[in-house]
Amino acid sequence: MPILLRPAVPADAPALVAILVGTFRDTWAPQMSAERVAAYGPEGRAEGYVRAKGAAFVVAEVDGIVAGFVHAEDGFVHALHIAATMRRRGVGRALMAAAETTARAAGQMRLRLETDTFNVASQALYAALGFEEVDRYPDVEYDPERIVTVLLEKRLEP
Repeated sequence: MPILLRPAVPADAPALVAILVGTFRDTWAPQMSAERVAAYGPEGRAEGYVRAKGAAFVVAEVDGIVAGFVHAEDGFVHALHIAATMRRRGVGRALMAAAETTARAAGQMRLRLETDTFNVASQALYAALGFEEVDRYPDVEYDPERIVTVLLEKRLEP
């Protein structure tokens, strides 16, 4: 199963939106109050995010299918999302390696990102990749009364 990494193109938008909505529903929504889930509106947010930032995404493609993407800029990983059917196949690792390579090439000395305390799978991936926790705070985007965000950082060698 070779993983092809490439820049996102406009034709990827439906797949990227579907991945974002899917990861919201299976990862964050179960942790949130019903009121917060209803108010969040994942479809509109996902479409807006892809429209606004999609040109900066690196996409992972497996057998011609968009398997996931990473959005990293200025030494910060804003998003890493993998389709549920493609998780635990090396897609996340490949995308994070691309983000690190791009950050190094831009002269960044560290790469930072956020995850949440309940997301143990992502924490395990990031720990295996050498990220370390530097802070915790309420997750104001999703549900600050229920969810705690973890800020992680990795020092990059030139």
